[in-house]
Amino acid sequence: MEVAKRLVLTSFVTLALFSPACSFWGHPAPSSAQPPTSPPSEPGTASADTSREILDELLAEDTADAEELEYYDKETVRKALLAAQPRAKGKRAVAIAYLLASLGEKYETNRDIVLTAFNEYVARPEGSETGDDPVDYTVSLCNRGDASLLKPLMTVAGKVTGETSETLSIFYSESLVDDPDGFLKVMGSLPVADQKLVADLMAADLATDSEDSISDEVFDEVYERLVTIAGGRRTEMRQAARLCLESINAELTSDDDDAQLTKK
Repeated sequence: MEVAKRLVLTSFVTLALFSPACSFWGHPAPSSAQPPTSPPSEPGTASADTSREILDELLAEDTADAEELEYYDKETVRKALLAAQPRAKGKRAVAIAYLLASLGEKYETNRDIVLTAFNEYVARPEGSETGDDPVDYTVSLCNRGDASLLKPLMTVAGKVTGETSETLSIFYSESLVDDPDGFLKVMGSLPVADQKLVADLMAADLATDSEDSISDEVFDEVYERLVTIAGGRRTEMRQAARLCLESINAELTSDDDDAQLTKK
């Protein structure tokens, strides 16, 4: 089944190319400030049975999802995680650190545990069966407001497949929409080959017209901003904007070609 892609009007692109640079109207850029950190605390005294039940549910197969935290009492979870952390090893230790960071508990310390696992994932030998959890955790923490994680997440564009590749595709697309200038500035600091990988993954989601995608109006605004920056004087962002446009246009053209073949 072919995936419908958006249409971009040539006249609109031409007008946008010569329009003066302007501030993008969209969502506010994620703050570079760290998420609020809880006051220093000692592991609590949640009952053993309660703690075991919570950990069994939140850390099934030593994998975590911070979205599940909303179904539990935060203080009870925090105490259970803190009590379990000293004994945790491997994947379980990383998952616990991720959940604690999501709760704002000793944020930098726990974030760095996740980031260390992420860096080990990036450096893993080709063909390694290392799980993709560190990538998912890092995306989650970046989405929760830690903008310092955007650059590391861009370096892994060519090292993921399957569901994790789709996760990054959506993440790049949403990050561009939320803050085009911030996204392009970070992207522009990467080697050109890495920029191209990021652009291709971003475009795979941004150019797709689906129920979960952004509106055509927002797409047009983002596209116009890319065209403006690509024709501007900010050299550190210009190349990144051009690569994004090339990848988006390639996605749109590919879909048009497929549609023509289908008709034939």
